[in-house]
Order: sequence, then structure tokens, then C-alpha cells
Amino acid sequence: MPRNSLNRVVMCSLVAASMFLSSCGDGGTRDSRDDPSRSVREAEKSEVRDRASHAAETKASTERATPAKPDASVTGSGTWTVVGHYIPGFSAMSEAEAAAHHGDVVRFAEREAQSAEAHCDAPTYSARTVAAEPYFETEYRIPYWSLPPLRDSEDVTLLEVRCDGSPWSVLGALLIMIAADRALAPWDGVFFELVRER
Repeated sequence: MPRNSLNRVVMCSLVAASMFLSSCGDGGTRDSRDDPSRSVREAEKSEVRDRASHAAETKASTERATPAKPDASVTGSGTWTVVGHYIPGFSAMSEAEAAAHHGDVVRFAEREAQSAEAHCDAPTYSARTVAAEPYFETEYRIPYWSLPPLRDSEDVTLLEVRCDGSPWSVLGALLIMIAADRALAPWDGVFFELVRER
């Protein structure tokens, strides 16, 4: 056999042998992508993820469709009594006039609301939480910390009461919640402090 042909045969044999050895050197491990059981496992994982995603979407849509009924802390239901007041800035009332309201009572229920002599047969209640500092600066032009009960508050919850869908201009129509059973009610520049009896 000519030397060139012999060299080619030897070279081809060496290349084939090295390829065989490299494929066997890892113990004959197959590419896991060719493993049919791996494909089945991935399909099962994908199905589980799809089911979890669908369940989360269903729960979210259900919560949007059926809002929770407001509890007493949100509706403000109960009897509120004026126990004090603060005048942090300009007020249309004097200290004596404000003090005359101590003992006044505000009542909120699902189907009626009453403040002093004012009565509403169709009240609606809404609550929202706001950042204390910008809210008091914008609405009342006072720093929120000028009201002692709010000095350590970054956010405050506001409870607004409307009558027949319209603003209700009475004491207690807006409550600034201090705690579950304590609130401030701004009216004519005075912030009245109220305590609730359920």
C-alpha cells in the first residue's frame, strides 16, 4: 500500500479512536436533553406552575368581585362623644365656644347617622389612608405634629361620611383616626377629640 494511503488510514483510525474515547470518557453519560423522562418531568412542572397561576388569578378576580364588608373600625359605627379639642391655627370658634361642644354626641350606623340635631337616613362611609405631613399642610395649612395625638404618625386614616351621596357639613362628617376608638373631627378650625362607645 502506498505510504500516503497508509498515513491516511492511520490518521482516520486515530481520529475515530479519540472520538470514541471522548464519548466514553464520561462513563457513557447521555445528554440529559435526550432523556424522555426529563421531558415528562418538565411537562409536569409546567402544568403545576400553570395551575398555581390560574388559582392566583381566580382568587384575585373573586376578591375584586366580592369586596369584604367594612368592619366597625372602617365604618366608624358606634356612638362617638366629644371629650376635648385642639386649636392649632386660626379658628372661627373661640376656646369657650369649642369647649361648649364637649359632651356632644355623634352616632353612625349602617342606615343612619346623627350629629347633634342633624340626621341622615342614607349615609355612606369611605376610608382612605394618606401621608400625614402633606395632607395637613395642604388641607389645613398646619404641621401635623401641632396636634399632640398625631405627633408620631406618618400616615393617618380618614373616615368620610356623606349623606345621600353629598358632602355632609356637620361635626364628625370627617374623622381622622387616632386609634380604633379615638378620632379627631375637624370643624370650623377646631380639631375635636372623640371617643367611641360601640
